[in-house]
Amino acid sequence: MTTGSVANVSFVTTREEFQRRGLGRAVMTRALQDARGRGETHATLQSTPEGLRLYRRLGFSDVGVWQEWTPGR
Repeated sequence: MTTGSVANVSFVTTREEFQRRGLGRAVMTRALQDARGRGETHATLQSTPEGLRLYRRLGFSDVGVWQEWTPGR
């Protein structure tokens, strides 16, 4: 998803049995290359704790904490 010159990466996941094989890195690297090719200069994303290591290795840094609230039952 793009907003102006900012790409937003969402809902990237790798099935557990395929993790730690470089697949997430490959998908993210390609997505960021495509974004640069479209002239996007920044990228944002939301991550689970499991994805932090990958995203930090790709150059992303924490800027805040996202909380999701759902109605009580």
